[in-house]
Amino acid sequence: MRVSLSLITATPLAAIMKDGLSSFDVLAVTAELQALVGGFVDKVYQREDEIVLKVNLPGVGKREVYAKVGKWLCLRETAEKPESPPPFAMTLRKHLDNAQITAIEQRGFDRIVTFAFDRGGRLVFELFGKGNVVLVREDAILAAFARAKFRDRTITPGAPYEFPPPAAEPFAMSPT
Repeated sequence: MRVSLSLITATPLAAIMKDGLSSFDVLAVTAELQALVGGFVDKVYQREDEIVLKVNLPGVGKREVYAKVGKWLCLRETAEKPESPPPFAMTLRKHLDNAQITAIEQRGFDRIVTFAFDRGGRLVFELFGKGNVVLVREDAILAAFARAKFRDRTITPGAPYEFPPPAAEPFAMSPT
């Protein structure tokens, strides 16, 4: 297993001790993921709550985005990939096959990362609480790793996708 985080040193011991990513970690990971912009989604794999996007970067080769739903998002090579994908992975394959990544952004200072594609869709990684991965097109949910109902929003296919209320953004605060 190789974890590549240029701004965060992630040793196996640190990975065991840390339960997930902080907003600062997400900021660093999002900066590293910028190398994938312009790449094409080649394949999507899923094993339980782990999702891998294989991205083909023209002139560079293939890279893999690893997500443990609600916990991790990073570049990582995975040796073993499941043969038969679950329904969520099949849906992602259907909608993202050969889609070009046009942008990767952290929402404000939240633990949310959004991948935008040339076909107009977005893949939203919610890295807090139990977390979720949501495929959105034209502000409507096409697929979600987990359906959920909250006080201020519902995550279910067909419903409009709404981000959770934003967290305070320290870079926008003044010292007084």
